[in-house]
Amino acid sequence: MAARHQHRPPTRIGDSELWRVVTLTEAARLWYRHRSTLRYAIDAGLVNARQSGRTWLISVSSLVAHYGPPPNSAKLA
Repeated sequence: MAARHQHRPPTRIGDSELWRVVTLTEAARLWYRHRSTLRYAIDAGLVNARQSGRTWLISVSSLVAHYGPPPNSAKLA
């Protein structure tokens, strides 16, 4: 009998690699910025981002470095 893969969830939400990036839409909502403002920051190299298909993935740490923490930081906890 083959061993089954056991899923181990991260110990905290913040520990997951997936929580270190946000989509362009999520960033716009969290930082109260227009999507075009964030696209300008991406194009200018002010924040670290990459495109996956049609979705932009932006590094949370680069957003914090450029814009400061989001006004409601509890949403990222």
